[in-house]
Amino acid sequence: MREGAAAGGGGSSAARVRCAYLPAQDRVVLTSASAVCARRELNGVVLLESALQLPVGSTAELINVELPLPDVSLGSSLVNS
Repeated sequence: MREGAAAGGGGSSAARVRCAYLPAQDRVVLTSASAVCARRELNGVVLLESALQLPVGSTAELINVELPLPDVSLGSSLVNS
């Protein structure tokens, strides 16, 4: 397992994000003080922007949705047909 850590927001422990690669499972695991996420490669892309996004507590909250371009194109063609 390869592991690394990145600190954001001045290095406070609340903003610390830890990342590990699990080669046997071909997964990237990200952890923070409030979330854990495992991601894998999809068509050569690892979607990380929303990896540690917390659950939505209200329907008024904004969320990030990440999709590779081919999936967006396919979804758009399905919706418009």
